[in-house]
Amino acid sequence: MTGRVYFEYGVHTFFQERDYQRAAHYMRKSQEYWGMCSLLRRLVKVPPYVKQQCHEHFQNAVQRIQSYSILKSHFKYIAQIKPLVYDDNLKTRIIKQFIPVFHIIRMSAEPSLKLFAETWLFSGLLRIPTQHYELLPLVRDPNNTLPLYHCQQVLVSEGLYDILLELFFSRKVYKPALDLILERFAEEGSRTWLVKLKDYLTRVHNNIEVFLSYTVKLMCESSQLAEELVMSNPPILEEVDILNTFIPTLLKYSGPSLVIKFLEKRTKAPLEHSNYLAKLYVQETLNGNVKPSDLVDFLRKKPIKYDPEEVLSYFPSNFLRRERCIVLDLLEKYEEIIHYYIFEEKKPQIAKNYVLFKQSTEVSSIFLMRVCKPPLSDWKLNLFTEFLNEANPEVIDHQIAMSLIPKSIPMEAIYKYLFNAFDSLTQTTKNTKVKKWLQEKRLLDMICEYFEMAKDYVEISEETKCLGCYDKIGLQDFVKTPSGVFHASCFRN
Repeated sequence: MTGRVYFEYGVHTFFQERDYQRAAHYMRKSQEYWGMCSLLRRLVKVPPYVKQQCHEHFQNAVQRIQSYSILKSHFKYIAQIKPLVYDDNLKTRIIKQFIPVFHIIRMSAEPSLKLFAETWLFSGLLRIPTQHYELLPLVRDPNNTLPLYHCQQVLVSEGLYDILLELFFSRKVYKPALDLILERFAEEGSRTWLVKLKDYLTRVHNNIEVFLSYTVKLMCESSQLAEELVMSNPPILEEVDILNTFIPTLLKYSGPSLVIKFLEKRTKAPLEHSNYLAKLYVQETLNGNVKPSDLVDFLRKKPIKYDPEEVLSYFPSNFLRRERCIVLDLLEKYEEIIHYYIFEEKKPQIAKNYVLFKQSTEVSSIFLMRVCKPPLSDWKLNLFTEFLNEANPEVIDHQIAMSLIPKSIPMEAIYKYLFNAFDSLTQTTKNTKVKKWLQEKRLLDMICEYFEMAKDYVEISEETKCLGCYDKIGLQDFVKTPSGVFHASCFRN
């Protein structure tokens, strides 16, 4: 059967038998979509804009169908010379049967046909409350061509705001959607609309200005929801330079505490973000809004993500000196740290414990030289003695240490150090001797191995023949066996 016959039979079934399911089936198979649309165009409300766009296609379809074997009375309905006068129940029944067909038609590559099919589907589904859920796939399709203004008016009048918001989002029209949410919140005062605003902002893409402006409005209405939005790390923030766009706005309307939480949660933040976070921590600690212990935890957190050289410049000269020592340690400025604890903080025990913890010959030497710097006092001598007796002798440069021991210190006071030092030096000497002996032994073994290998040789002359093929060895690769010499290839075979 040709498409024409299918269409003729579909029209007959539609009017004569009133079997709308079969009529929809035959009209779909006929692919005479414009003829079918012309017949059904007044069953639902279609805006003038769509009618105007499709007018020429309807005329062409009517002219083509005029030659079909269709009753004149039926043709008048297709040409809309005579409108279909059905009650609402019958219209709903017809719409239900043709909805699947229009779902197929809306996939058409022809723009006008797609426009009419989607508009007809939209209006048809609105007539059937039990099928409103089918509107969501339609409006969420980013390629839909629904007339936006018409759909907005209809959905607002029906109170279907969620569907309208999805339509706005699929068309990337964010501002009217966000204005609608705020308008509904102003009218109803329900927190639900603020939650919708937060969720909608999370999905906004490619429009940082809109995101920022409406995030500010959300902050003004609910700081809690605004914080939830920020901490969810919306995808749009991955697309922009947040230090120059989002962070200034967040600081202005929310304060540094939320900025600190936000930046700490970003696991793959660039170096500039980590440096800025360190700067905020220092500033807020000075202002009394952050505990010094929190600053210490941040500075010590591994792996270190900030630039110590840059962060050191954020510290004032006379405040947060202990916290500053953490950064100095990363920069290996040990002398400044030791000087601060011994002479400025007046807590030499902390300096001693720091040096013991570092387990470094360099740090130990710096400590000893700082302690023994004239003028010598009793507390310096006691500190010097305690350190020598407690420190691991392997991390002390004994040449420097012994050159610094004052004559006023009795031998009994540093007996433990001297015992450990000589034991360490003796062990070092033994280790050196053993290492030297092992090296000599290895060299001797290599020489013996060389002479053993040198004994096992074979002399190849012009007359030497292969035991496999009896040809001369010549310059080819050969293999020596106890029984004689073979060409390498003959030996493999």
